[in-house]
Amino acid sequence: MRTRLVQMIVVSIVSLVAIPVAGATGAVAPPAYWNSVALPGAALTSAGAPLAAISCPTAGTCIMGSTDGSLYLSTTATSTAAQWTQVVGADVQPVVAVDCPSAALCVALRADGTELVSTSPTSSATPWSVTSIGTSAAVVALSCPTVTACYAVDDGGNILSTSSPTSGTWASSALPAGTLPTVIDCTVELSCIVGTDDGQVLSSTNPADPTPLWTATAIGAGDWISGLSCPTANFCAAGTGQGEVLTSTSPLANSPVWHVQVAAGSPLVEPVVVSCPKSTLCVAIAEDHNGLVSTSPTGGSGAWVSTKIGIWTSPVVALSCPTTAYCAGADGAGNVVFSVAPASNVWNAWQSAPVDWTASVHAVSCLADSSCLASDTGGDVLTTSSATDLANWSTLSLGHVDLPSADCSSRTLCVVGGANGVLHWSSNAFAPSPSWTSVNLGSGAAITSISCPTDQFCAAIDAANQLWTSSTPTGDSSAWTAVSLPDDQALSGVACPVPGHCVVADLTGSV
Repeated sequence: MRTRLVQMIVVSIVSLVAIPVAGATGAVAPPAYWNSVALPGAALTSAGAPLAAISCPTAGTCIMGSTDGSLYLSTTATSTAAQWTQVVGADVQPVVAVDCPSAALCVALRADGTELVSTSPTSSATPWSVTSIGTSAAVVALSCPTVTACYAVDDGGNILSTSSPTSGTWASSALPAGTLPTVIDCTVELSCIVGTDDGQVLSSTNPADPTPLWTATAIGAGDWISGLSCPTANFCAAGTGQGEVLTSTSPLANSPVWHVQVAAGSPLVEPVVVSCPKSTLCVAIAEDHNGLVSTSPTGGSGAWVSTKIGIWTSPVVALSCPTTAYCAGADGAGNVVFSVAPASNVWNAWQSAPVDWTASVHAVSCLADSSCLASDTGGDVLTTSSATDLANWSTLSLGHVDLPSADCSSRTLCVVGGANGVLHWSSNAFAPSPSWTSVNLGSGAAITSISCPTDQFCAAIDAANQLWTSSTPTGDSSAWTAVSLPDDQALSGVACPVPGHCVVADLTGSV
C-alpha cells in the first residue's frame, strides 16, 4: 500500500512539473526544470498524439479532439491532476473540430465528414453516435451556436448546415467562388462569419439558405485567418497567420469595418488562435505559446497585455473560453493549457496538464533521504534528489521500451528492468550527468518486477515465471542466474528484505 501511495504521488509530481507554467510581462517565469539526458542507444520519448480541437461547454468541462481520430473528456479540467477519459476511440481520420453549445450537446467532426454527437457529453459512460454528413471535401471547421443549429465549412469551398445536429442530416451550399475557408464562427442570431486562407472575412445573415448572401471583406495584411471568435452579432475578433489580432463591432454589416489591434509579429509569432467569451474579454495565443489578453479588446495595442503560456515546440492549435473565468487550449504534443483567471497576466495564471501522453509512471523506488527514481511505459527514467521539491526532477531515456520495474538499494545502485528483457543499472543515477549500462538477459526475459535490498544483491521476475538473481548487479549478463519458479500463474511482484531471501507473488494472490 505504501508503494502504491508513493507511485501516485510521483504521477502527480510528473503532471505538475513536466509542463512549465506561464509568465507575465515584467515578471520572471519559473524555468522549465525538467532535464533530458540520453542513455545508451535512444532518444527521449515522444509526446502523445497531437490534439487538434477543443470545446468547453462549462468551466472545467472540456471535450478534446485528437489527430488520431479520438475524443477525450475531462470534467475536472481546472486541475493539473485532471482525469482525461477517451470517450471515442481512434480512427484513421483526424478530429478537426469540436463544438459544444451546451452541456447537453457536443458535436465533433472528423476530416472525412464523420459526425460524432453526444447528448450527454459530460458522462464518459454515454456512447457517442457516429454518422456521416455526406461531404466529399475535407471538413476544416465547425460552429454550433445553439443545440438546433450547426455549421461547418470544407476545403471544397462549401458551407454545411443542420437544424438537427443529432439527425446526421446536413445541407450544403457554396461559399463565394475562389474562397478557401479556414475558420468559422456563428452567433446566437444564427449569422456566420467565415475566415479564408487569403485574409478575407465572409459574413452572412442567412447562412442556412439554399442560396445565402455573403459579404467579403479583406482584413489585415492578407494572410490566412487562423482564429475567429464572435460572442455576439456586434463583436468579432480574428487572428491571422502573421500574428495579427483584429476586431470588428460591425461584422455583419454590408460594409463591415475591421481594426488592427495587434500588428503583425509584435509580439505574437504566427499564427494566432483567439477566443472571446464576451466582448469584454479576449484571449489570443500564438504558435510559440505567447499570449495576449484584453478586457477592452477594441482599445488598441495598449489594451492587450502579454502573457506566457508554457515553452513548447508544439503550437497551441485550438482555444475555448466558455466563460471569463476559464479558458483551455490544445497543443500539438498532447497537452492542454488552461487558466481559471484568463484576464490575469500573473506568471502562474496559466497551467498545463497532459491529456494524451504515450508514457505513464510504472514503478518507483524512494530512499530514506527523499531521493526517488521512477520508470515509465515510454522508456524513461525519472529521478529526483528530493521528492518533496516539485521542481528538481530529471528525465532520462532508455528508448521506446516499457520499463515496468525499478529499484534502488542506495544512491550508488539503481536497476531498471525492461519489457524487452534488458536490465539497466547505474551507480550514479542521481548525478547531474549519470551513466547507465545495459545488460541483455534475452528477449524471453521480460522483466516485470525487481528488488535490490543491497548493492550486492538483486532479484527480478519475468513474464516467463523465472526468478533472476545476482550478487554482482553491476556485472554483465553472466552475473545473472535464472531459475523457473513452481507457479503456473502470472507473477505480479518480488520483494527481497535481505540478500538471498525473497517473496514472490502471483496474480491469484498466492505467494
